Amino acid sequence: MTFEQPSEGWLTGFTSEYMSEAPELVDHLIGYGLITAHDGAYSIAFSAVGRVVASLRQDIVALCSKDERWSTACVRRNTVEQAIRSALYFWSKTLSSDFWQEILKKSLTDSRFAVLASTEPNYLFSSKESPLFMSDLGGFLRSEGVLDYLGNRKERLASAAMKVNALRKEAHGNDFDDTEFAALCAALSELEDEFLLP
Repeated sequence: MTFEQPSEGWLTGFTSEYMSEAPELVDHLIGYGLITAHDGAYSIAFSAVGRVVASLRQDIVALCSKDERWSTACVRRNTVEQAIRSALYFWSKTLSSDFWQEILKKSLTDSRFAVLASTEPNYLFSSKESPLFMSDLGGFLRSEGVLDYLGNRKERLASAAMKVNALRKEAHGNDFDDTEFAALCAALSELEDEFLLP
């Protein structure tokens, strides 16, 4: 099997996304001499590294059928969504009722908050009937005072949750293109690494 080096356009899109979300990662890759930057365009410095990146990228998008991609997306998203709910639920049990209400109003949009049947954590984070979407969980992750042990990873994880929510293609009967599916897998991996047990 031969691997072509990823196009510079793909690499520029990848690094541009990470420049906004995790600039230190791109700086490290540049510092180690793995990628080079020139006028906002990025290149892989060594063909051997390009082949490895291409093979990893091909592995990510190897599930080509629409049904396989939908199944993978659903299973992984549901699993990580439950794990995030679980982390938020156990964290919420440590809060006073007043602080919980404050966090809830800060984390959810007004329209989402208005339609809640209950504000009790047992209901909101239920494994069977939670009304919260992945975008809502991302809102919690962005809120100050929520899961502060995550430190500077919070914004990156919130962005990953928002990306997963935005790429709910199968919910609308649409197919993923390779770039979208790779982006979804990368966002899910980031959330899985943080919230799932090893």
